Amino acid sequence: MTTTNPSASYFEEVAGQWDTLRSSYFTEEVRDAALAKAHLHPAMVVGDVGAGTGFMAAGLAPLVKQVYAFDGSPAMLDVARKNLA
Repeated sequence: MTTTNPSASYFEEVAGQWDTLRSSYFTEEVRDAALAKAHLHPAMVVGDVGAGTGFMAAGLAPLVKQVYAFDGSPAMLDVARKNLA
């Protein structure tokens, strides 16, 4: 995908390495602590906007009825599909 938006280009480029990059500053423990404060209920349907590779969606999935993952980067969504399969 060719884009003139520097941010979009960056995420298209690093999608395959994003989980490694993210893990150095946003760990499972940080994610789980944030989700514990989110007042989620098992009947909820939620959206993960800017889902990237699905890291938050993976944490949300066991806590709610359904998660919709949205991201502007097709490459990130491709990785998310693999991660969440």
